[in-house]
Amino acid sequence: RVWFDRVALGPTGKEDVEGMDAMAKRVNELVLLEVAKGVPLKRIIVGGFSMGGAQALHTVLADADADAMAGETLAGVFAMSTFLADDSVLPERLKELAKKGAVPPVLCCHGEADAMINCGWGKASARRLTDAGAQVEWRTYPGVGHDVCHEELRDVREWILARLAE
Repeated sequence: RVWFDRVALGPTGKEDVEGMDAMAKRVNELVLLEVAKGVPLKRIIVGGFSMGGAQALHTVLADADADAMAGETLAGVFAMSTFLADDSVLPERLKELAKKGAVPPVLCCHGEADAMINCGWGKASARRLTDAGAQVEWRTYPGVGHDVCHEELRDVREWILARLAE
């Protein structure tokens, strides 16, 4: 199974809210298992690449399991080479989460030569997240397609370590 169904590749494709919410519930169950083992939420980061990045954003920023999280927030969320659909529910849900002051930091990375997920789609998505109340770091990588590079992985690693040091 993929994370969720994507009807079309591009921002104009309809978002599979039901599928993303269902998968967010499953991911949050895993997060809560870690919390039950004694790992504080502030030491947990969720992230992903491509569809996994979109799902990570939706899981963490769409407040899918706010009651279970008891108003606490994760250490962060990162998304690599991904985008939000134009009809995404995430920005509106994020605005509600921001009112509660429970928005973790966000890192969005994208290859500038990505022929599958246009870098401009990713940048527009990062801007939408910022406008909705998230603190977003946006980074691009020249010559990188729908892939990752050493520099990007180093940046994600450093970002994670900085979040966990707080």
